[in-house]
Amino acid sequence: FVILGNHRDAWTFGAVDPNSGNAALLEVAQRLGELQKRGWQPRRTIILYCAIEMLRIMALNDQQNGLKRTDREILASRAVAYLNVDNAVGGPGFHASATPQLEELIKRATQKV
Repeated sequence: FVILGNHRDAWTFGAVDPNSGNAALLEVAQRLGELQKRGWQPRRTIILYCAIEMLRIMALNDQQNGLKRTDREILASRAVAYLNVDNAVGGPGFHASATPQLEELIKRATQKV
């Protein structure tokens, strides 16, 4: 699985966190739907999840947000990437952060844009 996630409530930065992330997730969902209507299929399952807490839930082995133990086990064994989009847009500049393995991917993607 490739998981794009965001939390529901504003922790800091008001409208930027998490609302810009929610808007980004909705846009991604719409575009993925349009691509699928044209016959495109992703190479991996893409999960759009509006709660960063999912990863904490998996780690703490609890039952919050309705995530069952079997769901945690499946996600823990099959997830290959979690992309956090809670602060998707804010301010005049561009900033991205990721694990070192994604550095080149981010560089190539931004060069195309």
